[in-house]
Amino acid sequence: QKLAKLCFDQASVASASHNIILLARKDLQSKDEFAQKQIRRFAGSKEENFQRILKIYTHDTDAMNEKELYHFAQLQCYL
Repeated sequence: QKLAKLCFDQASVASASHNIILLARKDLQSKDEFAQKQIRRFAGSKEENFQRILKIYTHDTDAMNEKELYHFAQLQCYL
C-alpha cells in the first residue's frame, strides 16, 4: 500500500505479488567512496593498479556535471 501511494496509487503495484525497485546511483566519480570501493574489489592490493583502473572506469563520469551524471545513472537502470 505504501509503495502504491508513491507510484501514483497504481492498483497493479498494490496487488502485485512482487515488486522490483531499481535505484540510480550518482556516486560514480573517482572522488566518490562507492566508486573507489567497487574498483578496490578487483584491482588487487597494489595502489598503482587501483589508481590506473579507477582512472579508466571513471574517465567519463569525472567529466560530467551533476545533471549529466544523474542522467547517465538513470540510463544505466535500463541496461
